[in-house]
Amino acid sequence: MAILKSSTVAALDKGLLRLQFADDAMEAEWMAHRLTPFRKTNRISAIFFLVMIFTFTGVDVVAIQVEFWDLFIRASLLASGFFMLGSIKRIKTLPAGDWLLFASLLVIFPVCSFGLFLKLPLEIVEEYWMVTTALGMIILFVVIDIALPFRLVLSVISFVSGMAMGLVVGLSDFDMIVSMLHIGFVFCGSWMAAWQVEASRRLAFANQLQIVEEKDRTESLLRNILPNPIADQLLDDPGTIAEKHDDVTVIFADIVGFTPFSAGLDAERVVEFLDRVFSEFDKLCDQYGVEKIKTIGDAYMAAGSVPTERGNHVQMVVELGLDMLKVLERYGGETGDECQLRIGIHCGPVVAGVIGRRKFIYDLWGDTVNTASRM
Repeated sequence: MAILKSSTVAALDKGLLRLQFADDAMEAEWMAHRLTPFRKTNRISAIFFLVMIFTFTGVDVVAIQVEFWDLFIRASLLASGFFMLGSIKRIKTLPAGDWLLFASLLVIFPVCSFGLFLKLPLEIVEEYWMVTTALGMIILFVVIDIALPFRLVLSVISFVSGMAMGLVVGLSDFDMIVSMLHIGFVFCGSWMAAWQVEASRRLAFANQLQIVEEKDRTESLLRNILPNPIADQLLDDPGTIAEKHDDVTVIFADIVGFTPFSAGLDAERVVEFLDRVFSEFDKLCDQYGVEKIKTIGDAYMAAGSVPTERGNHVQMVVELGLDMLKVLERYGGETGDECQLRIGIHCGPVVAGVIGRRKFIYDLWGDTVNTASRM
């Protein structure tokens, strides 16, 4: 099935450094939608961070002699991870979550780089500094969920940290340039991946809204064609719908002499006349709780006690018919058109159901319908 294109998709401002819906209401809705995934993703990221710090701390303790200050920094990072883990689930708004995560990473990234990694023995830094820098960027752009502008600032910090590591190990100018190119390409590739993921998520969100809108529009159209209980049945189970009702009041209203009357009018005037009169009849049906069944030419058919049974359906339909007469009388007084309404009403059992698969209709059958029509 082809993906629907929402009108909001075209209104997505695809800036190089920031993605945003042009419509403020749409952007606010996206922010509200993103809050739950933001919490879930970053809780997992915080757990990943805790596992990573704990693992490297164990490796450092076993492999090298770690001083008390280094252990203190590691313990502080673990505390920061637990703080983020506990704080993320209490976040109420997405901007607050982005700022909390940004502030935490703004401290954690430099501490990890300058407070821990660069204090390790030179041979370890020399061997792993590029891997560590790339790992930091991958975590920033792939693992963590944070707004793109914040990622940009943090990625610059990560890049500077990587260059500082290169200086510590005493790279030559040529090696430094090559290293900068490698780290730069890691940064660009990670940024492109993060940008594309953000754009895809926003487009998917807009398309999902479009699907929901189309579904609501389809249901609304169906409920305009069919009674609500029948529409519900059809939506739940698109099979045959047939019901028998033992006591129904059917009304037919027919405009007397409409054919010769309409012969002297142009097409637009004829349609305008019927639309105005039948629209008033529709309002009366809603007022009295009577179900409009259909119109055939200048005839209007309705029924009381279908599809939902009602105890006082006879009185409701009779009052409806009297008000229909008043509508046509009032319309004739306003326009000068001399029109009369012929009404037939009968009570009894009917069979009701939906027929057809294209341009389907809810209809009634039986002697009760035939008698009301003839009257």
